[in-house]
Amino acid sequence: MEVVLAVAAGWGAYACWHNSVATVVTRTDDGAVLESHRYFGGLLAAAIGLGTLAAILLVDAVRQVALAVRARHREPKA
Repeated sequence: MEVVLAVAAGWGAYACWHNSVATVVTRTDDGAVLESHRYFGGLLAAAIGLGTLAAILLVDAVRQVALAVRARHREPKA
């Protein structure tokens, strides 16, 4: 379940990151083209938070798999 949530959080981080930048192009009277970028801090923070969440979920999933592999099966007592 953690892997599915991590993939969803990673997709959300990707979407937030790419929607957090807007390009503004202005043409002056003399023909010069001025280009600037506007960054939206809320979306950048959401992308960083979702990326961190995805990393934590993946680390937990790997930990659970490692614990499951190391677990020894006990023989039933008679």
